[in-house]
Amino acid sequence: KASERTAKQAGTLVIAISERKKEITLYYKDIKYHLKDSDEILRKVNEHIQILEKQRELFDTNLRKLNRSELRGHPSPYQAVQLIQKGQMIMMISDDLKEFIIEVGNEGLLVKTRLKEIILGVEKEMDLTIKDYTRLDLKKSKIILKSLSYDEILEKDNVFSALSIKDSFNNFNIKGWRILSKTSLNGEESSLLVKHFSNLKNILDAKISDYSQIISLEKSEVLRDELEKFKLNL
Repeated sequence: KASERTAKQAGTLVIAISERKKEITLYYKDIKYHLKDSDEILRKVNEHIQILEKQRELFDTNLRKLNRSELRGHPSPYQAVQLIQKGQMIMMISDDLKEFIIEVGNEGLLVKTRLKEIILGVEKEMDLTIKDYTRLDLKKSKIILKSLSYDEILEKDNVFSALSIKDSFNNFNIKGWRILSKTSLNGEESSLLVKHFSNLKNILDAKISDYSQIISLEKSEVLRDELEKFKLNL
């Protein structure tokens, strides 16, 4: 109680050690936090890593399916939502894991490295998918998605709502930001193509001569070659 009072009155961090209870408690202003046993934390860390690895496998599987449908000219909001669900779950779990890593200190260095490997590229792919499919904008949709709990993110209708997708999925068109990000085009060139062709299907169906009206002939030839290779590797 004395430690808690001091923390509130002085507005500083107070560490209270109880030998009888064998626990350490941190007090800062109105915040009270019990430090957990390091073995218990490491067990939770390992559990989170295993869950993350499985979620990353599912994310990559959904990513391949989404690539296939988009490059074949049939973008799928259902597959996009599944990808966003897995991506958001990965980011939420990784945020929880980061708190545990801080607590274990030096013992968490290897875990930190593994975490970086697992989440590499996830947020970028997810953001570009949202940008392609949302009927709002990227920022608004992300704010809504980040407000969802673990249980809420598992409900597809909540994700569709965050993207403001309510109409029929027939002839669903997307801009193509995510696919274009995998080419050698820079951001400005991708924007010019999206503005000119309106959607990914038109970009995929266009010829080199069509591209060369917007970007250089050399880059047009490279782009056509890259898109064809993407299709062959499906």
